[in-house]
Formats: sequence, structure tokens, C-alpha cells
Amino acid sequence: MRKPIIILSVALAVVIGILIGYVVIPKVHQPQYVFPPPPSVPSEEASPRPQTKILAEDSFILAVHYPMPEEEAKKFEEWAEEADKYGEKWLEYEELPFNRFGWYCNRFYLQEGENIELVMRSNVPMAIAEVERDVWNSVMLLHIERGRSGSHYDMPSKLETVNGNWKLSFTFEGKRDGNYCLWITNDRADQIWCQYAVILQT
Repeated sequence: MRKPIIILSVALAVVIGILIGYVVIPKVHQPQYVFPPPPSVPSEEASPRPQTKILAEDSFILAVHYPMPEEEAKKFEEWAEEADKYGEKWLEYEELPFNRFGWYCNRFYLQEGENIELVMRSNVPMAIAEVERDVWNSVMLLHIERGRSGSHYDMPSKLETVNGNWKLSFTFEGKRDGNYCLWITNDRADQIWCQYAVILQT
């Protein structure tokens, strides 16, 4: 009778020891930071709001534009020399989204009068740098850069912290039919993580 009790006691002690070790001992190999999931769009079943349409979305690591490592700077010079051959039409020959040399670029189509909401998450603050019209062969440019405040102050935006990350959001109305370019730059000394969704409002 004692033998089963001893075996049961030993087994119970082992299980309790494992549980205590799992809870108390720090998890050295566990990742310290977990990024949130991509911005979600509620379905008609989940929300009474009108169904929304995603025009562009992505999640990526953005390298440093300046100062670049020496090897990367050489690649940039080679790329720039090739891109200069196309002039303003270089975007037509690039595979999008473009994520190289601390620059990120993607394009979406918007009709006149259509409204979008751009929601961006990052581990650092982001801001609207500028909004240019009729550049790069009639492409409209929305330029986002790293920082708490941008130079384009006549376009309201909201910057807040959500679950330890920064969230930038703003709305934009298409002034005419055409392509719109989202351009994101990183000119600081460390790479950053970005995630965005361009949501068509209906």
C-alpha cells in the first residue's frame, strides 16, 4: 500500500515543481515584444457599420535611409543611377510595394470625392511630412516620416499610443481620379517596424 502512495507523491511533486518553474523562472527564450495583428476591418456580420474596402495594406521592417551602411550605400548609388534613366516615370517600372534603402512606397487608386482613412502602427512615432499634388507624372503623394510632428500642419491627424505602439490616423479626400502614392521614410539611426491600412470609407 505504501509503494503506490510513494510513487503518487513523487509524481505529484515533479508536476508541482515543473509548474512552479514554468511560472516563476523567467522565460529567457521567450520574445520580449509581440507586435499587434494587422488593422482589422469588421465584417457585416460582426458590425452594423457599412462594409469597408482595403485599398492597400502591409506590415514591414523599414531600414535606415541615412546614414546607410557603406555596402548598402553602394547599392543605393547603383539603384539611383538606374532609376534616373526613367525620370519621373521610375515608379511605373518598380515592383510595388517598394521597400529598400530606408524608403517604402506603395500606390493605390482613388476617385474624385472618395474618402480614405489611413491607419498606421509603428514602434516609434510617425507624422505627415507633406502632401504633394501632381508629382511623378500626375501621381498624388502622401509622405509619412518618423517623428512626433510633421511639416504638413493643414492636414489634421491623430497620434496616440495603443498597446505600447504608436498609432497615426488621418482621413483624406481624393481631389481627382488618379493614382495616390504612400511614401514612408526613415532617416534615423535604427530600423523601425510599420504596419498600415488604407481604408476606403463608404
